Amino acid sequence: ATAHTDSGVRALSLEAIGTCVQNTEKLQEQALGVGVLPVLVMLIQDNSLADKEKEKAIFALGSLIRSFPPAYAPFVAAAGFKCLSAVLDGGCTNASRKALFLLRHLCYAEASETASAETVAESCLQSGLVPKLMSRQLLLHDDFQVREFTRLLLVRLVEQPAVKAVAAESALVAVLKEQKGALDNRVVSLVQEKLERRTDADGDENTDDIENVEEELAAVGSLLAAL
Repeated sequence: ATAHTDSGVRALSLEAIGTCVQNTEKLQEQALGVGVLPVLVMLIQDNSLADKEKEKAIFALGSLIRSFPPAYAPFVAAAGFKCLSAVLDGGCTNASRKALFLLRHLCYAEASETASAETVAESCLQSGLVPKLMSRQLLLHDDFQVREFTRLLLVRLVEQPAVKAVAAESALVAVLKEQKGALDNRVVSLVQEKLERRTDADGDENTDDIENVEEELAAVGSLLAAL
């Protein structure tokens, strides 16, 4: 069904695969055994696929490999890290979110599920993922979740000396300082707006905005401290 000529049918088929195998070891084993994993990786890298199909393929891939240690080695062998890294160049925000979410899981998972933190970081380096995570494209992305997942990945990865060395030679610190300055200015602006309209009905929403910006500011500070 994933080879069907209709895009909608393919997307539904991929969603069905992901839903069926998610957290179900027996079905994960069967899917892995019949070669579903490399097919999903191939589909994710197919530039002719509609964005919705690609999102569903990433969902299915994540459902297959999360909490299922036997799938990790085949995922690496199928160039899974490189595949997810390529998604970040595609321009689809939803697909980027899903790819980063899955990558975050792989980087934070116990070694018994994937591999040692050092080995996972090495896979991220070899796939070309690390420089992308340190780029303005992701760190200053319009979407909050893309920025958040990118920072969380970097906080984890820079624990490894090889990644920290790449960070030292990149523009990462400069980009983060730029972002921190912009967020500082945003907080000042929001506080000023709140003071000017503190009796308005929109006051609570403004307070939420301030808290969200302050949380992101703290996250950026934590990543800077890790460097």
